[in-house]
Amino acid sequence: MKKFLVPLFLFIFVSLFYGIAHSSQLTGVLYYSEGGRGGGTVHVYGEGKLLKLHFSREHLTEVGFDDNEGYSYGAIWTVNYHWDQDRGYIMDKAVFTGNFNSAVSSADKLIRTHYGELAQGNYQDAYYNLSPQWRKEQSYNSFVQGIKKMTFSKYADAAPTYSLKIIGHNSKEVLVLMDTTFFIEGKTAYFRFSVIKIDQNWYIDKVDAITYKDWSES
Repeated sequence: MKKFLVPLFLFIFVSLFYGIAHSSQLTGVLYYSEGGRGGGTVHVYGEGKLLKLHFSREHLTEVGFDDNEGYSYGAIWTVNYHWDQDRGYIMDKAVFTGNFNSAVSSADKLIRTHYGELAQGNYQDAYYNLSPQWRKEQSYNSFVQGIKKMTFSKYADAAPTYSLKIIGHNSKEVLVLMDTTFFIEGKTAYFRFSVIKIDQNWYIDKVDAITYKDWSES
């Protein structure tokens, strides 16, 4: 019987070491979230790297998500994850710290508010979401003439989280991608927004068309 003690001890030690060595933790900002009851994908940026994490509800532990606030972009999460050879990075645990990155949170809310105002016909408020420099280049009348050619979804300000995707930020600028499906009726296209901070206010400074490949690979 004694001859089995050493191999058993080694097996337990190696198993524990393997689990510890392949389990990691990161605290970062929520950039993207897509999923349902079964599972999905989140992007968390922290410590100079972007993690694209897959998860299943069945095997995910969530802490601090008593309401939906923690699922908003800009929320700061601490995640535990491991690498799976077939599926990539797998998120095992997500803890909402109760804190937000104000830049990311502000940019996300601005774009949603902007399209909600367009849908409601609040063109003047929407116009003043543009940066002062952009307003110098585009009069209010030309702005209105352009947007009246489009029909905006009445649910634009309540578009799902995954309709937008954050791809970078600092204290003065946030880069945001959009899938227009949820904002503009009858149109599926993809855009990249530059949202900037001037004094204490955030503005949409630039919008560029991008490809589906740009969207899907970001």
